[in-house]
Amino acid sequence: MKSNRFRAAAVPAVGVLMMGLVSLGATTTASASTLAHPTGCHYETPGAWGAVAWCDNHNGGSYRVNAVCKDEETGKTEWWYGPWRQNGWSIGYCQGSYRAISSGIETSSRNNT
Repeated sequence: MKSNRFRAAAVPAVGVLMMGLVSLGATTTASASTLAHPTGCHYETPGAWGAVAWCDNHNGGSYRVNAVCKDEETGKTEWWYGPWRQNGWSIGYCQGSYRAISSGIETSSRNNT
């Protein structure tokens, strides 16, 4: 009789313990993937020469600016990229007769610097 009472109490307790471990693992994985990308990111086109981007927190990832530039003579549009960064400004310069018309930012969960 005593062994049946022990089993009746132990089996549900093990089930609850296993569910707790599974949910803890799922939460940890989701948090890690969310935190890998930079946060607090900003970008702008301060002049015809190009664009800048920066992020407040890299969270283990990296970022770079995308400068969208247009050739005033031909009307052709090109994208130039700044270097991958984890801190500070990523600066992308338009080349030759190209002038900046807009900007953007690219983020990565990896350290590409």
